[in-house]
Amino acid sequence: MAKKTDIKMRKDGRMEKVVDGHHFYGRTEKELLRKIKSFQEKKETGVLFDVIADAWYTETEERVTAKTWEGGYVSAYNKAVNYFRGIPFKDITTQDCAAYVNTFVAKGLSYKTVCNNLNVLQMIFQKACIDYNCYNNPAALVKVPRSLPRKKRVSPNQSQIDIIKENTDVPFGDFFFFLLYTGMRRGEALAIEWSDIDWENKIINVNKSVTYTQLGAFVKSPKTKAGERTVPLLDKLSKNLKLRRKKSGRIFAEPDGSIITESHLLMKIKRYSRATGVNATFHQLRHAFATICFEAGLEPKDVQHILGHANISTTMDIYTDWRSGRLDNAAAKLNQFDF
Repeated sequence: MAKKTDIKMRKDGRMEKVVDGHHFYGRTEKELLRKIKSFQEKKETGVLFDVIADAWYTETEERVTAKTWEGGYVSAYNKAVNYFRGIPFKDITTQDCAAYVNTFVAKGLSYKTVCNNLNVLQMIFQKACIDYNCYNNPAALVKVPRSLPRKKRVSPNQSQIDIIKENTDVPFGDFFFFLLYTGMRRGEALAIEWSDIDWENKIINVNKSVTYTQLGAFVKSPKTKAGERTVPLLDKLSKNLKLRRKKSGRIFAEPDGSIITESHLLMKIKRYSRATGVNATFHQLRHAFATICFEAGLEPKDVQHILGHANISTTMDIYTDWRSGRLDNAAAKLNQFDF
């Protein structure tokens, strides 16, 4: 308990006392001592997990895109809080974190899903280490079993690709056609301007990307250095673009030239899908482009540059999928051949 001689009277009439480097204030001595007692009790108990998680929630929601937040972080945050609610951070062990991860493993969830839940848990504990002077992240040593099922991204079938190639006149069909012939990410394609196209050298300069947040749509730099690159302007795409070529502005934009809003983008995708029957995702089109590159005989390193992969391992995963598919086709043909 604080001694009266340790308490200072401030000019503003409040009482002040410093405990363990923390300044406490009160209009009365009773109020001041009550605050100090509450602090000391919390210090002995330790900050609760949900308090740390809430702080992480507030900070992270403001700095990540709405897609990242809603797509993976929110659900993982809720699951972690429900599991560790009311438990002091200092009482949570690596074994507790491993047990938490095993709840997802037991449900037979995919490797990617379990990794996402562990990643969020690790970030919450990292927040505790930084803001609450905690020296140990109990989730840091937890690993996700590599034997868990992994859902591979499947390329659209040939009929879907043919529909995309033959329906550029359908509203927003030119956007799907553009993705198929460049392998760009959605945000990269939405950010491309007419000035980014070098018609003479037949290349497209990729140096920015559109991202969506709760505040709206913004243009940002690529996440990695590899994201800033040049993509070949293929002849069929060049012919398609020249039909509506402009001097400036974005290739794909709102009527007033501004960035396509996320709601309008989703509406355009739905209408295109209804009109054509194409249900391929943008990432599947990117995968299809990569597969076409390998079928054309490009080296994995060249495909890595065109796609803007930071790591060759990402490119090689697609390459392995393609080789596996080729092997299956070869086996089918050999089985049909009488020898």
